[in-house]
Amino acid sequence: MRIDNPILVHPGGFGQLVPIRTFGVTTAVASVDFTLPGEFNTFMFHVRDLRFDADDVEVYLRVSFDGGATFETGASAYGWYTFRMDTTTEANVIDVGDSEISLTGGSADAVGNAPGEGFNGKIWLLNPPGGIGVRWLVGGQVSWTGATGLANLTSIAGRITSQRNVNAIQFTTGLANIARGHFSMYGIR
Repeated sequence: MRIDNPILVHPGGFGQLVPIRTFGVTTAVASVDFTLPGEFNTFMFHVRDLRFDADDVEVYLRVSFDGGATFETGASAYGWYTFRMDTTTEANVIDVGDSEISLTGGSADAVGNAPGEGFNGKIWLLNPPGGIGVRWLVGGQVSWTGATGLANLTSIAGRITSQRNVNAIQFTTGLANIARGHFSMYGIR
């Protein structure tokens, strides 16, 4: 075995971060959806330079149990926690029953759309198929420049509140379009 920073790589390929898909948004879309290949048990998304067609936008993650035909939006379908700090304040935000996982933590200073403002981050999806006795989990760290011009950094933890097999995810704002940006999806066996 060798350590391939920061992922432990097994000689048989297990534990290795494998590029799956790259997607660039060049025309405004309401959401970016990914189907999760069944041969992986963990996924990492590297999101870069997301820009929106509206100002002061929250960014959300939703899951699907039917391959992306529909995405879970029930009022208590998700629970999430964020620790957010900007250049002037810090805050912990918890929501134990929500219709999506907030990647921006319900921020009073959500993502701006002026020049130089945008959203970036790495989001991990842990054990998406659900496994026996385990609920699907999300973790990560994102950064953005808010509508007030402040730089924000947020650590995220989230889960679905029921145990079901997750096989697709969706990045969305719920209100604005994603005008541009870059998504890279990686899997770990």
